[in-house]
Amino acid sequence: MTRELLSDMLLWSMILNVGILALMTLMILAYRDWICRVHGKMFGLAPETVSVLLYGFLGAYKLGVFLFAIVPYVALQIAL
Repeated sequence: MTRELLSDMLLWSMILNVGILALMTLMILAYRDWICRVHGKMFGLAPETVSVLLYGFLGAYKLGVFLFAIVPYVALQIAL
């Protein structure tokens, strides 16, 4: 695998993951009550618990995007 191919792959991975993160964040902000209601019924959770879990999920996903997409892409660009 060439550096250019790896760079392109990481770039698209970064773009897609940041787009997914942005979409999920917007959906959670727009439909928080509905999401809390549905997940509360499915798993027997209080709305406050669902909100905390959603916040933790977004944080973990954001950390994963930074560690596995953005940082490797930036490091590869610096190395080129």
